[in-house]
Amino acid sequence: MDSSQSSLVSSGTIDEIESLFLVHRFSEALSRCEEELAQCFNFKLNSPNNAHITDKHSVDASIRLVSLVIQILYELKRSSEIMPFVNNFYGGLDYIPFGILYMW
Repeated sequence: MDSSQSSLVSSGTIDEIESLFLVHRFSEALSRCEEELAQCFNFKLNSPNNAHITDKHSVDASIRLVSLVIQILYELKRSSEIMPFVNNFYGGLDYIPFGILYMW
């Protein structure tokens, strides 16, 4: 992934999504997270080898977005979807950042 893609995720966008989460607009927040992951990281659900992210800005942005998805799925009582989502996004256990693993 090149840095031009990672720059598409702004902290302002993530802050907006976090605000939606904080006011319990979970479905809207989840949709926005999925849109950002698709647009900025070319992520598609159920596609193997999705995101092998290496640059720091992209790693930070992906951790914030994936953390939000985890929290939202938990709030929506869809916790059984969390591990498959994370594993699919990062393309395998070996690529999942410690910050995401630590949430479990």
